[in-house]
Amino acid sequence: EGTWSRPLLGVGAFILYAFLIEYAGFLITTFVFLVLWLWVIEKINWFRIMAVSVAVTVVLYLIFGYFLEVPLPAGFLE
Repeated sequence: EGTWSRPLLGVGAFILYAFLIEYAGFLITTFVFLVLWLWVIEKINWFRIMAVSVAVTVVLYLIFGYFLEVPLPAGFLE
């Protein structure tokens, strides 16, 4: 039977991401969001969670920050 806790945690993580990206920056916020998302929603092992989170964060940074030259928030890394 379905439960609403996992989807609500996922939505909460997304809302938190939207609020924190300006303060913590794109790289940190995206990485933490992906770790939480994969842990709560996908339920995969920690090595895979970390590997996917790092890879996706780097790929997104390269696409938007480097190739498309979209200014991404640096947060406190600035």
